[in-house]
Amino acid sequence: MNAVDLVTETDQQCEAAILAVLKANYPDAEYIGEETVGSGKYQLSDKPTWIIDPIDGTTNFVHRIPLCAVLVSYADKGQVLVGVIYDPIGNETFYASKGGGALMDSASCG
Repeated sequence: MNAVDLVTETDQQCEAAILAVLKANYPDAEYIGEETVGSGKYQLSDKPTWIIDPIDGTTNFVHRIPLCAVLVSYADKGQVLVGVIYDPIGNETFYASKGGGALMDSASCG
């Protein structure tokens, strides 16, 4: 197994864990995951949709550069309404909602 195989496995495991939580709470929603969609194209529908990138910054992750994050967003009627970015290295969470601005919550200020 090489570093690329490892990150692919890690990506898939992280996406599966995120999807399990979301599907348990939102069983009727649609889901777009970077690992499940791959490089294929997708179109947002009018249905409630969760969009997941389990490890954004894969190259950094592979090379142990501490610049990567978990991205999850929610869209409805083709519009992204909420986005959350979690930086596991800095233990910081950034989130924004349509019309609600963007905020940061970290261990140092929370």
